[in-house]
Amino acid sequence: MKCRVLKPIYFNKFKCIGSECEDNCCDESWGIEIDKKTFKKYMKIRDKNLAKKFRDSIIKNKESKSKWDYGYFRLKKGKCDFLNDDNLCGVYGALGEDYMCYVCRKFPRAYNLVNKNVEKSLTTACIEVARLILLNKEIMEFELDIEDINVEDTIIKISLDSDNSDSFIVKNIENLRSFSIDIIQNRKFSIEERLIILGLFIKKIEENREVEDIVQKTINEFNYNIDILAYDNLSEKINLESSINTQFIYLHFLSSNVIGRKFINDKTYYEFLECMVESLEIEKNNKEKSQQLFVDAYKNEYKNFISDKEYIYENFLVNYMFSKVFPLSQSLTSSYIDLVSNFCMIKLNAIGLCAYYKEDMNIDKLVRLIQLYSKVNIHDRQFIEFVMKFFEENNINTVNHMILMIGK
Repeated sequence: MKCRVLKPIYFNKFKCIGSECEDNCCDESWGIEIDKKTFKKYMKIRDKNLAKKFRDSIIKNKESKSKWDYGYFRLKKGKCDFLNDDNLCGVYGALGEDYMCYVCRKFPRAYNLVNKNVEKSLTTACIEVARLILLNKEIMEFELDIEDINVEDTIIKISLDSDNSDSFIVKNIENLRSFSIDIIQNRKFSIEERLIILGLFIKKIEENREVEDIVQKTINEFNYNIDILAYDNLSEKINLESSINTQFIYLHFLSSNVIGRKFINDKTYYEFLECMVESLEIEKNNKEKSQQLFVDAYKNEYKNFISDKEYIYENFLVNYMFSKVFPLSQSLTSSYIDLVSNFCMIKLNAIGLCAYYKEDMNIDKLVRLIQLYSKVNIHDRQFIEFVMKFFEENNINTVNHMILMIGK
């Protein structure tokens, strides 16, 4: 059917390079989920050899939470059993695109339905997409077209009629997200200051939901404050000691929990995390020395390295906010916590990599880090729940705590 389609301008530039890709989508690093419709199609295959192969290769997901993760492929020797010798999809070769599950058919594309508009985006979990998006030094722009779209292909669906959505957020989603993205793209400020301003914006609205027209009033207030330079040097007002302590709580969470998770199968990502732990001596139980190594790495290596590369973080955040329909979540605050936690995990790891590689740290390693992080963690619901539970248990689940963790 004909639909209004909103998408970043980069969307049509992406082309999958297939078997030439250095990071195959069908290996052990990925969980390949099968949607309910396709799973049932696989169970009705009449060809005896193919039917047996499907029975041996697919599993019904007993913990499924939606039609999109109804089942999954059992990986053999670290790869999908349908991956052929040329690193191409055997399902596509034998049965055609109609028999590919949604994830395999659409990845790295994502379609959302937001108040009757279809929104297309790409995920930085794909290395080709990561390079396309992150390395663009220009402000990310969007375009509106009319296209033929199967609305059933949309993952996130929000409307004022939905029982599962916060009506306040849905009603104001366009203004909320548009202004939030404007803040993140405001290059008058450092990337940390942009996230802090966004946090103050979210907090002000969350605390005054009952005020009539609070979203537009707050947008006007923040635009005025930006014009009169009220937010200049905002990060300098953060208490350095409190910020480092909060960041270190998160660093220890990374080293003791994330690295220790047995289901992190990507070797390169694991190595990046180990570089951080080793260079900052996080596991040597000398908190003062570890914190000093962290501060030194930030001042001596990271700050200089990232100074002309903040557009990479900006592009990651804007793409994430658009693709996840920010701030659509249980609350405005939880959406902000999710955004900041992802940024901080990447930033802290990047500081560790700068300490480890020093002058050999380069832009390719940062892009690869973000891509691997997106691949391993952002698309893992269990991991997201794990992080949010960590914040709650450590009582660092407020906007103020997130601002401390953002740092300078």
